[in-house]
Amino acid sequence: MDGSPKPVIEQVQLRTVAALPSATSSEFPLRTLAALPPRPQVPRDDGDISPLLVEGTPYYVKGWFRRVWDTFGGRSNFGLPLGNAYPRAEDNVVVQYFEGGVMELQTRSASVNEGRSYLDQIRESILFTDIGRSFVEAEGRTFDPPANPPQGANSRYFPETGHYVQGAFYDFYRQAQDEWRFGAPLSEEITEAINGVPMTVQYFEQGRIERDPATGTFRVGQLGSWAWNVQCTYQR
Repeated sequence: MDGSPKPVIEQVQLRTVAALPSATSSEFPLRTLAALPPRPQVPRDDGDISPLLVEGTPYYVKGWFRRVWDTFGGRSNFGLPLGNAYPRAEDNVVVQYFEGGVMELQTRSASVNEGRSYLDQIRESILFTDIGRSFVEAEGRTFDPPANPPQGANSRYFPETGHYVQGAFYDFYRQAQDEWRFGAPLSEEITEAINGVPMTVQYFEQGRIERDPATGTFRVGQLGSWAWNVQCTYQR
């Protein structure tokens, strides 16, 4: 026992709800980030895995979830946790929901990590679920791939989805740990109303990135909150 509250697993239930009412607006509040997310903070040792109570919540991050939290920007990259980590009912995989994403613990033996860098160990031990793809599908949306993707050093084309990321969005994407964090793009930059404010947004397999055109400030959309609301009921 480590002192952190444990979820009541029997009370975790999957449920299906209707898609959000509009494909071009969102009422989920967003947290402001700096122009770029912070660079990885690599500890000198193996990192602290003890339970950390996240300020502003009754929830903890611990183990590999805490290593991800401490290393890659915490709240600024993932938002606040929406619950403690728990085994998912349908497959017993341990997951933890955050406002900006859903982390999934991968089953690995200790020997697999031998000789691996600390950052590689983290990226291979925690993956993010495809909440961006789930959201887009729930909304019934499709994004046509561009006929002529840009070519240049500050852009990247993803043949698996037919979309690209470029410019300041690409800078943010790379700094936020690119495919590991967000997956491949599902759209190009588009304009949507977020809380009534027009924002430039781009959808990815594992999340959504927004930028306020007036300030240039980037934000991570709260698709983790959306996934929490539509995928599970969590009783602590």
